[in-house]
Amino acid sequence: MSGSTFLYGAQVHANGIRQHYLRHGGDAGPRAARDAVVIVPGITSPAVTWGFVAERFGRHFDTYVLDVRGRGLSEASDALDYSLDAQAADLNAFVAALGLARYAFVGHSMGGRIAIRAASKQPAGLARVVAVDPPVSGPGRRAYPAKLPWYVDSIRMARHAISLEQMREFCPPGPKRSCACAPSGCTRATNAPSSPASRPSRPTTSMPTCHASRHR
Repeated sequence: MSGSTFLYGAQVHANGIRQHYLRHGGDAGPRAARDAVVIVPGITSPAVTWGFVAERFGRHFDTYVLDVRGRGLSEASDALDYSLDAQAADLNAFVAALGLARYAFVGHSMGGRIAIRAASKQPAGLARVVAVDPPVSGPGRRAYPAKLPWYVDSIRMARHAISLEQMREFCPPGPKRSCACAPSGCTRATNAPSSPASRPSRPTTSMPTCHASRHR
């Protein structure tokens, strides 16, 4: 299939706030018989950064990418409640406002946690949840590797313009990657951004063409 699957960006008022989203694919043709997909990005990612994923989902599903409250073009305010429960309520109110009959949540990182909490409320029409690399910190588990100032300080600085070098201070080198293509495993290391949000990393140095596995 050639051409973009992007349809439009729009906003709805749900759970008392303005929620912005991007739509790909639509519900025409074979997609009409399939469950819609609602993508919930990670904590630092606006909907637009997931366009390359939505393009592919949109070939097969009616796809919506949500700007979580405080991100992208959705409502943001120091007075808003940014708790997990509030964000989960946003998600459930969002699908209700769109009138989706059957749908799946696909959440990445913090978006996975939001999707799981939203699903725990058993919203009508939810068929499945896909949680990609969700945070696993909590009682009895290791501490979350990121520190809150990484988010707060970097976001505050970015609001007033920030250089690449300044941003790198918040993104220390990531773990080594080894390649599964060679018998001994490639040992080339890469300084991949180890973002606190566990977003998909893009190596800053080249890697062999193969499937790489991350050692944690």
